[in-house]
Amino acid sequence: MGGSNPVTTSHWVEAALVIIAALTLAGDTWGLGRWWAGKVGNGWLR
Repeated sequence: MGGSNPVTTSHWVEAALVIIAALTLAGDTWGLGRWWAGKVGNGWLR
């Protein structure tokens, strides 16, 4: 993707993917999010 166009550089795409993963709580499905929430008990630390 992209070249020198700042709108289409891969950094924007990667940032969007990270934000989507965080907003959809992907850690509960693919990671240790559910286990970690039970251990820590603070929602903002998820």
